[in-house]
Amino acid sequence: MTALSSKRLDPVALGFAVATLWSITVAALGLTSQVGYGQRWRTLLAEIYPGFEPDEGGLGAGIVWGSLDGLFVGVVLGWLSNLFRR
Repeated sequence: MTALSSKRLDPVALGFAVATLWSITVAALGLTSQVGYGQRWRTLLAEIYPGFEPDEGGLGAGIVWGSLDGLFVGVVLGWLSNLFRR
């Protein structure tokens, strides 16, 4: 077993990384939907994230919800990875 394979993931760090990536993705989808691209994705995310709309306030709500969602998913993914690694 190598030293790299014996290291465990930091679930909180992974959570912040996923949260950052997902919130940037949600923001990009919100911005591109303002010019007509990605309308179906915006509609889908608006059903999941309350208040997510292509305007400024709605975009902020989507980014906050996306960050929280990404943080939760990343922490759970890191925790599960460490659990299965045992």
